Amino acid sequence: MASQHMLMDTGLRIERLLYLAFFLVLLCCLEIYLVAAAAYFSASDTQSLDVVIEAVEKDRTELRRLFELQSRPIIPDTAREQRTAAMRQKLGLPPAERKNAAEETYKQRLENLLISLPRLWDLQAQLSEVFDLKNSPEEILAKLRSVRASKIPDKGTILGIETPRLLVLQYGSADFRLSAQPLATGLLIALYPLCVVWIGSFYITRQRELLAMRQLADYKETFPHVLNFLVVDFSGFHRKIGLQSSRKNVRFNLMLSAALTTSIRCLFLTMLVLPIIGGLAYSSFQLFDLLSPPMSIWIVTGAVFLFAASLSLSLVVQEAIVLRGKQFYE
Repeated sequence: MASQHMLMDTGLRIERLLYLAFFLVLLCCLEIYLVAAAAYFSASDTQSLDVVIEAVEKDRTELRRLFELQSRPIIPDTAREQRTAAMRQKLGLPPAERKNAAEETYKQRLENLLISLPRLWDLQAQLSEVFDLKNSPEEILAKLRSVRASKIPDKGTILGIETPRLLVLQYGSADFRLSAQPLATGLLIALYPLCVVWIGSFYITRQRELLAMRQLADYKETFPHVLNFLVVDFSGFHRKIGLQSSRKNVRFNLMLSAALTTSIRCLFLTMLVLPIIGGLAYSSFQLFDLLSPPMSIWIVTGAVFLFAASLSLSLVVQEAIVLRGKQFYE
């Protein structure tokens, strides 16, 4: 009686975990959609421009100093330089450039910056006006951000759904506009522990139920949820109602029933865990390609993913072997 009560409790928990699985599958589908949106709105051109903006911002102080030095008027020191400056002024020529081989010029600094950014090669023709020597570092940054904004579409079709670049979240009277990338990152961080806990709980609970079912004599004591497809010998029941079957047909029917019921259970579990594991794998690789996190994040995420994938495989394998050769009689 205690064993039957335990089986009913375990079966009821399995059923609840199955309902939760469909919720997790929906969350994984949402994660895939958000990741696809983040990848769509993070084109290679905008990523290259982000790198350039970051490099110019980082070198802004030195660029500003060289630009001010370049813009400072040249005061002739010698009589010859004064005559040369007066002659250039009469002829309508600009002042002579500063000649100081020991110090890097604003032009050289910008050229070295562009050479150090190979991802910008495809965009150099479009940015020739941006990196004009007449532009200050602040003007260059403003124009770079303007070019980047012009390359990002306001909306796009993601997996057949027309999606705006910025998703609007309302909380009270305030509107929050967020891109898909932070939402996808936050959801992925939440999905990893949630999926690992679910797969681990399902594996342990199903293992206890299968081992208890292995010791049963009456299949009616099991909980009737969708996974409990069992091999039942109905030959005795058929004889009671007057139906006769040869021993060969009975053996064939039992072998076919064992193969079908085991296949159905394993296929159902595979269809359940595959979208979860596949969603985690796809989302992780896509987001890591966009965010380029440090190697430590790669290692931790990879270890957690392998643990979840191993548990999922063990779940399907145990379903195939624990009840092998077990049959019930009616």
